[in-house]
Amino acid sequence: MAWYLLHSALIVGLTFWLKKTYQQEPLSAFFIPGMMLKLMAGVGYGLLYIVYYQETGDSFNYFQDACRLTALAHHDFMGYLRLLFFNEYFPELDPFISSYVWRSERTFMMIKLVSIFNLLTGDNYWLTGFYFSFFSFWGMWQVANALSRLFPRSSYAALLALVFFPSTIFFSSGLSKESLALASIGFMLARFLGYLEPQKRSYFYHLGTGLIYLIGIIILALMRFYYLAALLACMGAFVGTVLVLAQLKKLNIQLPAYGQVLLMFGLSAFLLWIATLSSPLLHLDYFWYAVLYSHNLSYVFSDYNDLIHYSTWGGNGYITLDANWRNMFINAPLAFISALFRPFIWETGGNKLKIMYSLENLAVMIFSVWAIVFFWKEKYKSTCYLKTNTLLLTALGMYLVVLLSLIALASPNLGSLARYRVGGYPFFVYVVLLPLSDWLYKKSFIRKIFLIKPFSNKC
Repeated sequence: MAWYLLHSALIVGLTFWLKKTYQQEPLSAFFIPGMMLKLMAGVGYGLLYIVYYQETGDSFNYFQDACRLTALAHHDFMGYLRLLFFNEYFPELDPFISSYVWRSERTFMMIKLVSIFNLLTGDNYWLTGFYFSFFSFWGMWQVANALSRLFPRSSYAALLALVFFPSTIFFSSGLSKESLALASIGFMLARFLGYLEPQKRSYFYHLGTGLIYLIGIIILALMRFYYLAALLACMGAFVGTVLVLAQLKKLNIQLPAYGQVLLMFGLSAFLLWIATLSSPLLHLDYFWYAVLYSHNLSYVFSDYNDLIHYSTWGGNGYITLDANWRNMFINAPLAFISALFRPFIWETGGNKLKIMYSLENLAVMIFSVWAIVFFWKEKYKSTCYLKTNTLLLTALGMYLVVLLSLIALASPNLGSLARYRVGGYPFFVYVVLLPLSDWLYKKSFIRKIFLIKPFSNKC
């Protein structure tokens, strides 16, 4: 009970301190409600593993293995530090931690991070999950505010998609890799968008940005490497395109919109190629093999009705995915659509969890149709969504297509996909909710009810 009181007081204190710190942000009124909802979602995530998975699965496996490490810390703290920082091998842990964990750098890194929080919480699963949820919410809330500052008319889309969207809240809460990964993406993107604002930044701001990116890159590299590769490639392509266009402007050369988009595509392809040379994990031969291996492993251990069935030409829905780029390219459209909208409402089979997923997917599909029509009519030109932010939308589109397609290819199980897609899915929801957000923003009485603070009359 003392642990609960102590850490609950600490989390509440941090929440109110951050609320005061960010009181001038456009979405400040939603900080405390959003944080409370996120913490409750973390509890729900843990209960899902208790009730539905009988305390098995990643979340409880990480926690239980981390408890072995905290036991080592209580017995031999210096030995624990050597294991933490230098991966020193302790044979006495073998009966409790499988040999797979010792060989899997990413899994072991997650266990070590959980063990640090366990030391602080007294090996309490729920309190450790609270801290994971706390950081996840903090990161995504920062992105929502950054987008609201840049594009005030998108405030409602940012709030709904990044702070209050059900699957995003649930699958990036509690003791999970996704909580840390989404926190890292949130902090990194918030700083990235911050540099698009006109005001000057202090030396300490730049220093803080460097530290945030260093920590974020390390966490993503060890937690969700696909997230990192897609994110850095698209951000790098955006920055490179802006720099090239600035140099061309000095030469009185102005590229049309389609030329800018093609330039960004070329730069992103070049950066992805460089990435394949920078790490053995991204070498094309190994990369396609890793995707295929993950796909087949998921396929074998999943129910037939819970799967995305890829195939080569003439295939019949069996495990016919091949470890080559041509086959992956052929199946990429199905993978992308599946990541966005499946399971469909007719694929639930009466399963309650799948019914909830499908209803959410149906809502997103409806808003997607509205967004397509709205963008097609180019109504956003008056509010400069398309006119001045073509590059930003292109970078986001590339990130979504690359990341969600790869995730769906590597994880054809629809249940797992609902969790893994949170690295990109909230940003897709943000885009498709832009028409709704624009309509709501025009209603001044709605702005007053929801306490959205308009920063300016720009887009």
